Amino acid sequence: MSRHPLVYERIDDKLRQLARQSSSEPSWRKGLERLSASANDDARLAVYQAVRNGGGLPDEAGFYLVAFMIDELTNESRSERLRKIERQIQRIERKHGLREDEYWTDDEAPAEYKAARKRQREIWDEVFRENLIAHGESEIAELFARDRSAYEAKFEAGRLYFFGTAFSTPNGLEAWVDGLMEAIAGCISVDSPIGPLACRYMAEDDMVDVLVYATPVEIVGGADDGEIVDPDFDLDLIRFRELFSSIDDFGWSALGLQDEGGPHIWVEGVFRGQPVYVQLLSRAPEDEEPGMKFDAIRKRRR
Repeated sequence: MSRHPLVYERIDDKLRQLARQSSSEPSWRKGLERLSASANDDARLAVYQAVRNGGGLPDEAGFYLVAFMIDELTNESRSERLRKIERQIQRIERKHGLREDEYWTDDEAPAEYKAARKRQREIWDEVFRENLIAHGESEIAELFARDRSAYEAKFEAGRLYFFGTAFSTPNGLEAWVDGLMEAIAGCISVDSPIGPLACRYMAEDDMVDVLVYATPVEIVGGADDGEIVDPDFDLDLIRFRELFSSIDDFGWSALGLQDEGGPHIWVEGVFRGQPVYVQLLSRAPEDEEPGMKFDAIRKRRR
C-alpha cells in the first residue's frame, strides 16, 4: 500500500491524461483504471511496467515510473540484512544514551554510528539492485551500479515529467513553503504575545512534510523574568481546511503520546498543486529558541 497516496494520484492523473490524448486506447489503460488507493506496490509496479513498455511515454518518464516503484518496494521489503543493520544502529544509539526525540549531527555522531549508517546505505543499494534484477530490470540495475550520476539524472528528468519544475531548485521549494506558512498564519488569531510562526520541512518522494509551530516567548522583567513560555493561539479549522485543494486525511491528536511533537492537528492534502503532510503543533519543539522577547514591565515586544 502506498505511503503517499497523493503522489500516486498525481502520477495516475498524468497517465490518464496521456491515455485520453492517445489516438488509440493504450493496452495498459484498463490496468491503470483498476488500480485503487489501496493497491499494493507489486500491482502498481506491474501496471507501470506495462505503461513503460507500451510506448508513448518519454524514455526518462518510463524509467522513473519503474525505478521509483522498485525504490518503494525496497523501502517496504524489510530485508533481513536491512533489519539487522537497523538493530545494530539502535544498539549504538542506546549505548550512547541517544533518546528517540534526539539526533546526532555529523560532528557529534560516534565513529561506530557513522560506520553503521554508511553500511546501511551500502546494504540498501545492494537490496535495491537485487530487487531491480528480480523484477526484470537488469538494465536499470546495471546503470545504478555503474554510473550513479547518470542514473540520478535520468530519474530526475522522469520525475519532472510528472511533477514539473517547481522544486527543481531549493528556491522553488522555499518559495512554496513560504506561501504555505503565510496561508496558515492567516488562519491563526491571538490574544497574547506570540513569536513568529516557524517550520521544519523535508521533501521526499515528491511529498513535502512540514512541521509548523509558533515560536516561544521569553519574558523580560518582572517576577517571571527569564521565563520561556509557549504562546496561546486559536486556529480557524474551517479556513485551515479550505487552504487545500484536496484532502486525503485530517485529524487532531489531543495528547500526542505517540508523536514527539506532542498535541497537534494534521492534514494530508494538496496545497498549490503539491502533495503535503502538515502537522501544526500546539507548542514548539523543545530545542526551539524564543522567537521574541516580551517586556513584562512595559507590556511590549522587544
